[in-house]
Amino acid sequence: MKDISRLAAECMAELDALGIGYRAVASLKINDRAKCRWGSCLPLPDGTFEISISYRLLADGVDDSAVKGTIIHELLHTVPGCANHGKLWQSYAALVNARYPQYNIKRTASFDEKGVPAEDRVVRQYTAKYKIVCTRCGACSYRKKSSAVILHPEKYRCGKCGGSLRIYAFSAPDGE
Repeated sequence: MKDISRLAAECMAELDALGIGYRAVASLKINDRAKCRWGSCLPLPDGTFEISISYRLLADGVDDSAVKGTIIHELLHTVPGCANHGKLWQSYAALVNARYPQYNIKRTASFDEKGVPAEDRVVRQYTAKYKIVCTRCGACSYRKKSSAVILHPEKYRCGKCGGSLRIYAFSAPDGE
């Protein structure tokens, strides 16, 4: 297993060299529960951050650049104004990618891009309970849980054409 503290220190040095002002990280954790994300960045009440990295990236067979790319991705979230993947975050990611071509910092990355072995891959499967259909263009989306759009579709419009939405409820098969 890789030394996450050493890799994080290398990432911080690379961001320092670019003049990117990330904020203090109070703790760096290995996440052995998350199935479909590589890392997360959680702000703490004292203004510091907790970064967690998937244990899958720390396996000996995975390239260091995959782990470091994820650590840098999360460190960029600590920069003021970069809590999401908005334009500022994207500009910093592009700066890192231009200077360090071994990384490919972006919003999401596949198992193949990270070099995670096939036996460690997870396929998301869930049963949708709701189907959202545009009454104008017929575009569909699905939801597993109730949400604002499910409860009040009249307040929302289709992202493609602006049409109104209609909600259809699915019943789960027996035993689920």
